[in-house]
Amino acid sequence: MLMHQQFFYKEAGDFSVGEYLPFDQYVAAMKRMVRYANDIILVDTNGNFLLPQRKTNKSAAGPWFFGGQVPAFKTLADSLILTMQREAGLTINIDRFVHLAQTRVWFNGQEGFSHDSLSDVFFIKISDEEIKSIRLDTSEYEDLPLQTYTLKNLQELKEGVTKKVLIDMWNLFQQTTIDLH
Repeated sequence: MLMHQQFFYKEAGDFSVGEYLPFDQYVAAMKRMVRYANDIILVDTNGNFLLPQRKTNKSAAGPWFFGGQVPAFKTLADSLILTMQREAGLTINIDRFVHLAQTRVWFNGQEGFSHDSLSDVFFIKISDEEIKSIRLDTSEYEDLPLQTYTLKNLQELKEGVTKKVLIDMWNLFQQTTIDLH
């Protein structure tokens, strides 16, 4: 798997540590920590990004990747396959995932806490038939069709870390030599 540049992103806000937590609160906090994640961009046959709309009570609300924490004791490959099954209802062969970049994003409090996310970002070329069969996980995403994004659409997003991440991934994707047809 080819590794590309690393990108680091940090939302505005206070990331100070504060006082030590009592042991039971520390254990609960550790369970909520994202140690390592994967993000997956679906790409249509025209080379456009197809992004779900994350719910407003979730970090990275609005247009964002499929993905999530790589569970302990799961391989990255298993996690990628399980993520697509759980979040989109698709069974995708691991050979179709193409590594694009590694990112580091600090999210500030959308779910009532801040967290630090280190993610490997992959893309998958997806057919029209697969697009029609997508069934989004409505606990994570709005019950809306995937939105098609070009660079122009991404540039029109509200300023912030989401816009920066998506445009950087678009620019990297444009440099790939993978045949989409």
